[in-house]
Amino acid sequence: MAVAVADAPDLRHTYLALLEEKARRQAERSLLSFIRQAWPTVETSAPFRENWHIQAIAEHLEAVTRGDITNLLINIPPGCMKSLIVSVFWPAWEWATAPWRRYLCVSFDQGLTIRDNKRVRDLVKSDWYQARWPDVQLADDQNQKTRYDTTAGGWRIASTVRGKGLGEHPDRKIVDDPHNTKEVASDVERQAAIDFFDQTLSTRGAALNAATVVIMQRLHEQDLSGHILAGPTPFVHLCLPMRYEPGRMASTPIGWTDPRQTPGELLWPGMFPPSVVDPLEKKLGSYATAGQLQQRPAPAEGGIIKRHWWKYYQPEPSQTFDQIVLSWDTALKGKQLSDFSAGQAWGARGANRYLLRAARGRWEFVELRQQVRDLYRWAREAYPNTRITVLVENTAAGPDIIASLRHEIPGVVAIRPKGEKTQRVYAITPAIEAGNVFVPGAASADLLGCDVSLTPSFVQDFLAECAAFPNGSVDDQVDACSQALLRLQTSESSVGAARFEHLL
Repeated sequence: MAVAVADAPDLRHTYLALLEEKARRQAERSLLSFIRQAWPTVETSAPFRENWHIQAIAEHLEAVTRGDITNLLINIPPGCMKSLIVSVFWPAWEWATAPWRRYLCVSFDQGLTIRDNKRVRDLVKSDWYQARWPDVQLADDQNQKTRYDTTAGGWRIASTVRGKGLGEHPDRKIVDDPHNTKEVASDVERQAAIDFFDQTLSTRGAALNAATVVIMQRLHEQDLSGHILAGPTPFVHLCLPMRYEPGRMASTPIGWTDPRQTPGELLWPGMFPPSVVDPLEKKLGSYATAGQLQQRPAPAEGGIIKRHWWKYYQPEPSQTFDQIVLSWDTALKGKQLSDFSAGQAWGARGANRYLLRAARGRWEFVELRQQVRDLYRWAREAYPNTRITVLVENTAAGPDIIASLRHEIPGVVAIRPKGEKTQRVYAITPAIEAGNVFVPGAASADLLGCDVSLTPSFVQDFLAECAAFPNGSVDDQVDACSQALLRLQTSESSVGAARFEHLL
């Protein structure tokens, strides 16, 4: 009996050692288990809060580790542990069993990648980590803020989407927030990130079949996520909106499906309850809420122009209008057939405006000129007693169109818009919101002289472009619309002219 008592401390020590070993092996097998165990070492001031989305991200990263996924895109709202999971815990977890792995980590800001570099380095050097994986050591001769190596040949480099001269070839490419929320509206800034992704990052590790993981919040229809989703390289897309939208139920090839079932159900109510999300949505506004929270870079209802504001007309007995405006937004002259030109015919009757006909396409100059002629000929024949004005934006191919048709078509007016596009669209929203702007309904395509192009699907495409503005990938139809409606406003009265003359 005395021997048993004396041996009790040793037995306890052995039991605790077995528990530690079991936990270590579990951490090696499961990224989620590793996160749970490593959390107090990385975040000393906040407790770990379990949620299903953390497991979802961990499962997809484990699939990358196994080689089941090569390219992974994760869209998720800010504040949901995205950087900690992807840029900190995952590399440290992989190094526990594969310290030779090499990581190239980029963001829009060098400070963010350096921050996460330091977090991984501190975690790997911590007593907790070293007690479990002592063979993972950092090399003394390469241990800087932007780069450090392991003694097994692995390394981690912190760079930016404007990084130059990246000559190393990684096994893992992690892109964490490639866009600055304050600069994403700039075409130049967005394109810089996309060019880096296409022209620089894509060549790094290509021969090694390196895995690419992009994690970000949606900010614009033409942000890097939009570019990836529209591109030829297949990416597994894990989309985690703040509020559940049944029509966008997410699922992925590894068998994962968003577990939420109730519309509007929150992503992480333990961290982001209604008392936090509701005022956040009001503060962000519809654009930022749609992108940053819902991962849909244009609100379902529309941004500046709400979908429900538009009115639909059915055939009317009278085809008379006070005036007709033909509005053209032309693509760049001589450019490859990548940009659209758009023309629209709008009729004014009292305070109401009616979209009567539309043309849109990628045309060379000769084709575009003929489209302008055809739209005018149609208007002249359909409304022979109505004043017709032809508006052509005096940019891109516009000047040549104006010069070639001015003596052929009466009433051609060169328009050089002033101010920002958004300012011009804001100026026409009162009429649309008031219910004075009509588009054809399903039964209207063959009446009021409507072109066959104004089918329900064509109209819905037009309304979708308006709803996406200013975050949409195209805006030629929006430009043609705002140009026409502004002209009709200025011709309504001298007051209207004075109010909107600075825009046209």
